[in-house]
Amino acid sequence: YVKRQFHVSFQDDPVAVACRHITGLSTIVWGNDYPHAEGTFRASQQLLATQMDGVPDAERKAMVGGTLADVLGFDARPAA
Repeated sequence: YVKRQFHVSFQDDPVAVACRHITGLSTIVWGNDYPHAEGTFRASQQLLATQMDGVPDAERKAMVGGTLADVLGFDARPAA
């Protein structure tokens, strides 16, 4: 049901990363709460490095931008 009906966003949530095989990568999008100082955006790179430690590159790319790009119809390939 979740895989068909939901997209969920997470910031500082290692459980969301750990459960990616249950919910599916196509449901998970990461956000940094920019520009709110009380959010996670100031330490985003460090936070992602910690949360994504051991996550395969393709899965990390899906969670931090690829899935959202698909939802919004954007081309997520890097510019040449």
